[in-house]
Parts: sequence; C-alpha cells; structure tokens
Amino acid sequence: MSEKPRTQRKQTAEAPLHERHSEVRATLSDDLREQYGQRSVRVNEGDTVEVMRGDFAGETGEVLAVDLKEAVVHVDEPGPLGRRATGPAGIGGQERMTRHQKRLSAPKRWPVERKTETFTVKADAGPHGEAGVPLLVVLRDVLGYADSRKEARYALNQDNVVINGTAVSDEERPVGMFDILAFQEREEYYRVFPGEGGRLALTPIDAEAAQSKLGKIVEKRDVPGGDVQVTLHDGQTLLVEDEAYTPGDSLVVANESDDVVAHFEYEEGALVTAVAGSHAGEIGRIDEIQVTPGSAANNVIASQDDTPGVSGDGFETIAEYIVVIDENFIEGSDEPSDSDEDEETETEADDEDADVDADDESEANDDEEAAEEDSEASDGDDSEDDQGGDEQ
Repeated sequence: MSEKPRTQRKQTAEAPLHERHSEVRATLSDDLREQYGQRSVRVNEGDTVEVMRGDFAGETGEVLAVDLKEAVVHVDEPGPLGRRATGPAGIGGQERMTRHQKRLSAPKRWPVERKTETFTVKADAGPHGEAGVPLLVVLRDVLGYADSRKEARYALNQDNVVINGTAVSDEERPVGMFDILAFQEREEYYRVFPGEGGRLALTPIDAEAAQSKLGKIVEKRDVPGGDVQVTLHDGQTLLVEDEAYTPGDSLVVANESDDVVAHFEYEEGALVTAVAGSHAGEIGRIDEIQVTPGSAANNVIASQDDTPGVSGDGFETIAEYIVVIDENFIEGSDEPSDSDEDEETETEADDEDADVDADDESEANDDEEAAEEDSEASDGDDSEDDQGGDEQ
C-alpha cells in the first residue's frame, strides 16, 4: 500500500467488503494486549470498546453494529438514557476525499452550466489547487472542441494540446490563471485570464506570446547552496540569483527553459488586475498601497483614468487579489510594439527621402529655367548687335 495518506484512504474506500472488514479494527488495552499477544483485533458486535477521540472521546459502551460499507461502528453507551454514539474505526473511518463533483456545488469561477446535468468532471491534483478548472471543462464547455469525455481523451492522446509548453493527456488536469493553452494543429493560442465575476476566460494571443507565461511570486526563501527560491501562484518553484525579487512581484517565465525573461515590480504605478473578489477582471494602475498593521490584509487602490484601453472609476481590493501584469495584456493598447516602431521609422525615412528628391527636382527645374532665360537673353543681345552692324 502507498505511504501517502490520501492514497491509503482512496484504496480503503474503493476496496471490496472482505478487504475493508480487516480495516475495522480496534487497539487492545494493555491487559488484553498481554493476554492475547497482539496489539489490535477486529471489532465485532457485542464487544465493549472505549471511544478514543471525537465528540464521544472517553465514553465506553457496547458495539451495537459494524457498518462495513462506511467503516463505522455504532456504540451504545450504558446508562438510563441508552444514548447511541457513532465513532470512526480504522483508516476507512477518517474523512475521505470525494471523486465526484456536482455542477450546483462547483466553484463559481468554473464556466459550466449549473442545471443542464447533475455531475461534471472533478479536477485532479495539480497546479493551482482548488482554483484550477479541469481541462475537460475548457475543451467541452468553453471551446466546444469536444462533445464528450471520450472525444476529449482521443484528442489529448494525439499530443496536440499543450499547456505551458508541455503536452497534456489528462483531461482532469487543472487549468488556472495565466496558463498558456496551445492547439498546434489549429494554430490557436490562449491565455487564461480573469473574466467577469471571477470566472476564468480565454484570451487569444499570438504564437510569440505563447512562448512564456506570467506568474505572481507568493513565497521567497533561501535554499542550501546560496540560491534563492521563489514560488509562483501556480505552485511552480524557480531558483534565481537576483535577490531583488519580492513576494507580490510578477515574473514572465519561458515555457521551455524556465528562464526569467521579464520582471514586474509590485509598486505604485504598476499595471495590475484583480483575479478574485468583486472586482475580478478589472485592470488599473496602483495609486496607493495601504499597509494594515497586524494580521489584516493590505489594501490596494487602483485608478483607471490613465490606463489606455480601460474605462472606469477605479477600484479597491486586498493585495492578495492583485497581480502585476504586462502592458500587452490590455486589449487595444495604443502603445506601439517594436515592429510598429520599425515600420514608423521606415516610413519616416521614406518620407525624408521623398522630400529630398522633391527638393532636388525643384532645384533642377529652377536651374533649367534660369539656363533658358540666360539663353534667351543671349539671343536677344546677338540680334541687337546684328541690327547695329547693318545700320552702319
């Protein structure tokens, strides 16, 4: 059996009844341990037991029933009231994780319809924790590239779906904030971005932008060897040499090499977005960071007046919900890219060349006109001289 507790609980919950029966055991007292030469025995109806923990810890009673399916024993406390206590027994009696997810109880950020079906897929363990959305939900409910789980599995087995530079074959793999989804055959690329109401939305991007992803630093620590380790919001860890990185900053990380290609500091004037709360999906620039003494969260006041492509009166939220982003995250930004600047430079150079050519042509025309005037004047003088000679 695996050493991981959650794996043990899963194996116990899915085990047949004859195997689960062996898990319903109780530890013997010191006297009985010496008498029988063993530490624990199987719990049966009629045994006298003592509850060791829980709401009925310390109470003693007779076992009325043993529920093998739920791995629970029912104990009747002796006394005039004859109260009935229910306590856990063995590994199977502990709190178990569920393998199912109903649509009505799905997180609000999941973009799924609530009343069309009863169940939906449950996210597997992976990045983003509880904030992640299963990949099947993205393929089936958001993009509509698959009508069923079977179709999604077939597509994933072709290694055409890539998340953050790695091909994915698990339809339950969590997809979270700022992940990069690439569909190679379709040549489509998306960035996961907070939408209205905190729901995860997909923003189309180009192939160059899909080569790296954004991550918020949530933890920083020193590790043996003199390196500095930072942990991003999706659980990814990076070893960096620059100690200027602080929690709250954002890093742009290359998908293939995990190298840091850009760094955005968490400071006043930085471009940020809210990823949770009532202002999820809004973009603005930090006007003020209000540090709250004690354990309360710090507040961030952001304005939207001087932000191109964004309209609004600004917003205020806690620092935990704020992520510093790049300028190209804004749709319709007026700031030119490098290619635009090159095109503008070439256009200006062409205009200057055209102006120079026009000036040269104008000067040439002036010279020709002056030469013609001189020629006419010379002809006029020659004719006058000829007339004077004839008169003489």
